[in-house]
Amino acid sequence: EHKNNQNSSAQGLLAQADLHCVKGDYAKALSCVEAHLAKNPADTDARLAKIEILVAQKQLEKAADSLTTWITADKDNQMWLKTLHLLCYLG
Repeated sequence: EHKNNQNSSAQGLLAQADLHCVKGDYAKALSCVEAHLAKNPADTDARLAKIEILVAQKQLEKAADSLTTWITADKDNQMWLKTLHLLCYLG
């Protein structure tokens, strides 16, 4: 039960982030995603949300830094490398 509450709370942070994004408040959205990632550092959806928010804020270098960290930590996951590749087209 406790784990379900934690998961529910964590998903609540992502839902809040989505609402902030819709309103264009990317700083608050990023804060929610960062709080979620502090509790769930390997959450792929939250990581992608972080990249989307950073791109929306035109913070491509910060997005690239996060991706580089995840690539280094998870060398077998090609998604982060592909995401970094896509980011290069934006920069």
